[in-house]
Amino acid sequence: MDSKTEFAYLVAALLFVLGLHQLRAPESGRRGVQLAALAMAIAVAGTLVGKHLVRYDWIIAGVLIGAAIGITMAVVIPMAKMPERIALSHAL
Repeated sequence: MDSKTEFAYLVAALLFVLGLHQLRAPESGRRGVQLAALAMAIAVAGTLVGKHLVRYDWIIAGVLIGAAIGITMAVVIPMAKMPERIALSHAL
């Protein structure tokens, strides 16, 4: 594995741990979610720029299909039915 990818994974892991730590209190919960989201973005970017990926067509197809499903769920299921929306997204 490339050293840049390994460094990205290390930073992402640290941010995940810090994000989880922030989730223990309601006052810092939003910051914890933001840190975890940043960690996930860093981990995904580290994976995508790695030298072991040769083709990106399956990744692009997955992103497009996931976006289409997510947008459809957001439009069809109202916010008042949040438990149903979460159940459907977890089922997928």
